[in-house]
Amino acid sequence: MIKSVRGLYALDTRFGTHRDAGIRDYPFVTGYAWRFSWADFEISKDNYDFTALNYIVNELAKRNQKLSWILMPTLPEYLVDDSNIETWQDGQVARPSPWDEELHLRFAKFIASLAEHKIIDPALNDQAVAFRDHSVLNIIHPSMPGLPRGSLRDSLSTAVNEVPGYSRDKLQLLLRKNIELMQTEFPLIPLFYSLWKIHDEQSSPSLWEASRDTLLTYENMGLWQDNLAANRPCENCEPVTGLPVVEGLGEVFLNTPTTNGFQMLGSWEAPFNERHVPKLAFGKPADGIDWAYRTYNASYFEIYSSDLDNPEWHDELTSWANKLAEMDE
Repeated sequence: MIKSVRGLYALDTRFGTHRDAGIRDYPFVTGYAWRFSWADFEISKDNYDFTALNYIVNELAKRNQKLSWILMPTLPEYLVDDSNIETWQDGQVARPSPWDEELHLRFAKFIASLAEHKIIDPALNDQAVAFRDHSVLNIIHPSMPGLPRGSLRDSLSTAVNEVPGYSRDKLQLLLRKNIELMQTEFPLIPLFYSLWKIHDEQSSPSLWEASRDTLLTYENMGLWQDNLAANRPCENCEPVTGLPVVEGLGEVFLNTPTTNGFQMLGSWEAPFNERHVPKLAFGKPADGIDWAYRTYNASYFEIYSSDLDNPEWHDELTSWANKLAEMDE
């Protein structure tokens, strides 16, 4: 990795100014995982509004923290109305075809505009520098426009291999084009790709294995999922059960030379989904971090602010932050 991606990142919320309500100043927090989409930036065709980006970058610069930008899959509405772009129907939702060349050109224009956007950088004597060169920017989680969830992941309604026009070769070409676009515009920034156990009619290698092989041909690459959890049978009881399990989704991370990362499945302190509760019962963030570190060599973690705010967990989180930082020394 050209930059270190290791550390504990506060996960954003939909509240506050431009989703800033999750920013935390604790010394064990490395930075902020900020979820913002193409649609949030391109408010109409060729009309970009980077106000939110300026604000978040400036807020993090004040705190000497880093930005991990998660490019969410929501697309500008004009794309499905453009007669030059082929569309497909994902349940009740119309989406542009991921194989469409005009869609790729539109996305490439957006990414180039974003990369070149200038923001004041206090670490560089208050010079206005391109976003790609800003000291705050540390990680990007790319999106793949037109796929069901904008990533190598099936949606509830459509599997990746069910997208009209799918072939394995086309998907791998799309993935390579996406990586090469991001690495061209952000050559020094590590990329985290969301990879899940996707399949098609070919069983060996599976589609997810083939996609992982494609990803691993590139430098400065990481794998990521948003499902890290840990639970105990009772408070302070052993054993700790970590998720994802090795026999399931966790297999994606095994024996990879990349930096692996996770977003927590939910909050231990303030669960917001009843399906998460048994997976988090009696656990805590440090349990999940320990499981992923030992099992998948993970060293990047996105944590809900409600869990970061629990003072009883600060000592353990500080210890983990120090341990991850020492890996770079």
